[in-house]
Amino acid sequence: MKNKIFFPGIFTILLASFLFTIAFISCSKEKQFSNKSSEPVSSVQLKPVYYNYGGISGTLNPVPSEALIKIYNDNNTYAPPYGYSNPNGIFEINNILIPDVYHLVIRYIPEKSPTGNYEYLEIRDIKVQAGTVTQLGIIELP
Repeated sequence: MKNKIFFPGIFTILLASFLFTIAFISCSKEKQFSNKSSEPVSSVQLKPVYYNYGGISGTLNPVPSEALIKIYNDNNTYAPPYGYSNPNGIFEINNILIPDVYHLVIRYIPEKSPTGNYEYLEIRDIKVQAGTVTQLGIIELP
C-alpha cells in the first residue's frame, strides 16, 4: 500500500517543481529582455551577410608575366587570399572586403624582364563600399 501512495506523491512533487521552474524562467526572461529605457538595444551580428562586403578590380597594362595582388588597410587588416591577374592582366577581388579605405600592392614580373625580378606598385586610399566592386580601370605599370 505504501508503494502506491509513494509513487503518486513523488510524481506530484516533480510535476509541481517542473511547472514552478517553467513559470520562473518565463518571468525572468520577460524582465531580462524588456527595454523600458530610451536607449536603443544593440545586437551583434554573428555571421555577416555577403552583400555587406565589397571588392576591387582593375586591369594591368602592360600585361605582366605574373602579378600578385595584395590588399590591406591602415588597421593592418589584410584581405585573404591574395589575388592574381588573369592572362589578360585583369583582376577582381570581390565579396571579401569590409567597407573601408584600402591600399593595393601589386607585385609583378614585367613581361619583358631580362632578370625575372619582381617589381612593386602601390595604390593607396581606395574606398570600398558594401555591395559594390570599386573599379580602378587601367593601371599603368612602370
